[in-house]
Parts: sequence; C-alpha cells; structure tokens
Amino acid sequence: ACLLPDASDYDCVGGDGNGPYYTGRVRVAGPDVFDLDDDGDGTGCDASPLATSPASLSPEEAVALFYALIDRRQFASAYALYSSRFRASEAPSFEAWQAGYATTDRVILEYVRRPSGAAAVVEVSILARDIVSGETLVRRFAGTWTLVQEQGAWRLDVARILVLPAP
Repeated sequence: ACLLPDASDYDCVGGDGNGPYYTGRVRVAGPDVFDLDDDGDGTGCDASPLATSPASLSPEEAVALFYALIDRRQFASAYALYSSRFRASEAPSFEAWQAGYATTDRVILEYVRRPSGAAAVVEVSILARDIVSGETLVRRFAGTWTLVQEQGAWRLDVARILVLPAP
C-alpha cells in the first residue's frame, strides 16, 4: 500500500500513537520514516494489538480496526464494529455479509483520516485483493464512513464508499 507521502505522521491502528493517520499491516520499502516496522522485517504494523477495547478507540482507529480485522479474517469482531442500525438495515445476516468476503485474500488500508472539523466522519481508502477462479483481482475503494456512539464506543454507521480505478 502507498501511504500519503505528505502526511505528517502515521501510526499503527490499536497502537499508542496519536495519528493523524492510521494504518494496518503495510509493507515497508525504503526508509521507515514513520517507524511502523518495529522488528525490521519489511512489514509495518504486523504486531498491532487488535484486542484493543472499542471504547478506547477514536473514529479513525475504529475504521482502521474494522479493515485490519477483515484482513485477518476475524469477521465476527469486524461485524461487531457496525452500529445496530447498519446491522439491521445493511447487513442483517452475518453469514451473508461474511460470504461477501469469500474470495477476498487481503485488505490493505491505504489511509484513514478525519477531515478537519468533522466529528464523526472518517475518510478511508483501501485496496482489496480477491482471488477469483485462480485470477488475482485488485480493487481500490475510497470514501467515507459516518460513525455513531453506541454503548460507549464508536460504531460504523453509514458508508459512502466507491470503487475507484485500481492501482
């Protein structure tokens, strides 16, 4: 994944950094200017704790955690980050929702950030790699999530995500 080159800082989702941008697992090529690759193996944020309590997450971190959980195929935990409204109207069946990721091999978070002045709107860009009939298909998705507070934690409520041209 390509991180925004002009970003002031990136931190690993679920880590102790303060953003303003967060990323999940990412390949590090060249200098590790954001100190994401703690063990020097070429993969950044591979040790990010995903057991972080949703109540302690910012809106950006909740969205980043959602995609990191999908990448790690921890679907039940990702589904739990949806608001009750979203689950009822957009994804009423966990099994059907999970089946939508049957061919997904990787989800790479390119960026997640909160626009200035936006309390509960988060911009996101991801790459999804699917294996379909033995062929690799890479798609880029970008847009916004609107989050709501439920049970003391930020929950993903309204998606405005579009498919963009692949890299």
